[in-house]
Amino acid sequence: MEDLIKNKLQLFSSSLNEPQYLQSACELVICSYLAKLYKNAFKYELQVNPPKDVDCSFTESGIQFNVEIKCADFSKSNRINEEDGYKIGFLGRNPDVDAVFNDLAGAFQAIPDGKPLIKQQHMDNKLKDYLQSAHGKFSQQLREDHLNVLAICCDTPLDIQKWFGYMYENQGLFTNDSFYEKENYNLVDIVFITNLYHRHYLYRSKDKISNHWLLDKSFNLVFSNPHRLLDKKSSILRFCDIMPNYSHELCKYQVPGDAEDYVKNSIRIPHFVGDELEAKGIFHFQPNSEITAENI
Repeated sequence: MEDLIKNKLQLFSSSLNEPQYLQSACELVICSYLAKLYKNAFKYELQVNPPKDVDCSFTESGIQFNVEIKCADFSKSNRINEEDGYKIGFLGRNPDVDAVFNDLAGAFQAIPDGKPLIKQQHMDNKLKDYLQSAHGKFSQQLREDHLNVLAICCDTPLDIQKWFGYMYENQGLFTNDSFYEKENYNLVDIVFITNLYHRHYLYRSKDKISNHWLLDKSFNLVFSNPHRLLDKKSSILRFCDIMPNYSHELCKYQVPGDAEDYVKNSIRIPHFVGDELEAKGIFHFQPNSEITAENI
């Protein structure tokens, strides 16, 4: 507890390491939610694969759920988003990305306002690193009674759509043509995506969001790793019952309009948030937020 307060949350530090604080805050939200649910079956920083430990673990109905939590450092991405220009990003991997960007950048130079085309940060290598790191922390022995979870804390609905793309779009890590060897992360059974980063970053500017420290007030999704070594279907479904999430609702949701399915799938998550949540007064995100430090 002392280490958490002094070092991770930095409550008594004269200066703030913001990425470290955000990682610790996101980790604490998830751990505290599970600790309250499983007071006698929760373990903090359990060594599942000694000497390596996971952020937390809990046991229910004979299943041990091992949870490793990561929060991406969005510092570079935020700097790019604050630049004055037109932003472009890519879902999945495009081998001709530089050529496509250069062609489009040339076209944008002809626009009278003179604003440049700016390439957004692509984070699929971060996801690869998180998967590989979590893989090394889970037991190397195959266990039907263990469910291994990687939780990733993300930003806006569009950002979460991009992380979905890192998993399932072209050469995504959960596709058959993954850009990285699947054997390096096949001990990860599921990925739990949450917007906890968004809820804690510059939180004073986000007046539509409340209860920043409650997981059940966050936007969460569960995705299974098709490359996992054991099926564990019942354990995965149980985890979906335990953790608040919109996975079932998102699967049923259909993006309106006549666009091709691949286009609809590329905007499904932002549309779902707008149509099914914010239109009904449910705000897990700050609406239309491109929040910058100048807004505080």
